[in-house]
Amino acid sequence: MKYLGSSLIGFLLFSSCLSDEERRLQTDQSFEGEEMFNISFSLEEHVFYAFKPFDFYKDSTNYTTISGCPLVTFNEERKEVNLIFGEGDCITNQPERKGKLILTYIDSLFNQEKLVRIGYEEYSARGIQLEGHRFINQIDSSFAHGTFRDELINFIIRDDNNSTSKVNAVFNREVIFSTDSIQNITTTGSSSGRNLAGRSFGMEITQPKHLDGACIRNGSFVPKAGQEIWTFERTVEPDVVHIIHYEEDPDCNNSATIQLDDGREMVLTQ
Repeated sequence: MKYLGSSLIGFLLFSSCLSDEERRLQTDQSFEGEEMFNISFSLEEHVFYAFKPFDFYKDSTNYTTISGCPLVTFNEERKEVNLIFGEGDCITNQPERKGKLILTYIDSLFNQEKLVRIGYEEYSARGIQLEGHRFINQIDSSFAHGTFRDELINFIIRDDNNSTSKVNAVFNREVIFSTDSIQNITTTGSSSGRNLAGRSFGMEITQPKHLDGACIRNGSFVPKAGQEIWTFERTVEPDVVHIIHYEEDPDCNNSATIQLDDGREMVLTQ
C-alpha cells in the first residue's frame, strides 16, 4: 500500500503539471482523430508537384496551370525547382500554402528509374508546417500512366501549437495522366511514427485512396474514396484502433468520416 500511495501521489503531482492541452492529448480520442486527418491531408496536398518532370517547370507557359500559383525558379545545372507560395493573391492557393518546396531531380546511373527529392523551407499548408525530405521514385511510366514509390523517413509535421508528429511511410502511387494534366491518383501503402502525445502509431491503407485530378486543380485534396486503419499504442490499456472512410461529394467537397475506437464518429472536411 505504501508503494501504491507513493505512485498515486506521483501521478497526481505529474497530472497537476500538465496543461489542459496535454491532458487532452493523453485522454481524448477525438484529438487522435483530428491528428490522423491532418497527417493524411498534409502528406497528400503537395506530393503531386513531384509527378511533373523537370522539363515541365522549365517551360514558363505552364506556370499559369500550376495549382497554388507559386513563383517558379529552376537551376538547370542542379536540376532543382523552387516553388515559392504566398507571394500574392491566388484563387487556387487552397489550402493556403506558404513557404518553399524544393524539387530536386536525380537520375539513376544504374537503371531507368528517376528520383525526385522534395525539400521544405518554412513550408506550411492550413497552418501545419512540414519539415524533412521525402523521396518520389518513378518506377514505371508511359504517356498516360506513372507508378511512383513515395518514401518518408523521420518526417516532421508541426501544428500551430508547435507540437510535432513524426512519420515514416512508404506509399505506392498510381497516376493517370492526360497530356500534362493529372486525371487520378490511387494510393496504397502504410506508415508508422510518433504522435503529438508521444505515442507510437501505425497506419495501413486497407482500401486504395482515390484523388481526382479535377479536385486537385480545384485545390481540394480529400480523397473521394478509400479507407485507412490507424492503431495508437497505449501503455496500460489495450491499443486503440480508429478508421477513416473517405466519401465523395460531386463538388469536390469530399469528407473523411472517422470512426473512433470508443464508438464516436467524426466527419472532417478540408
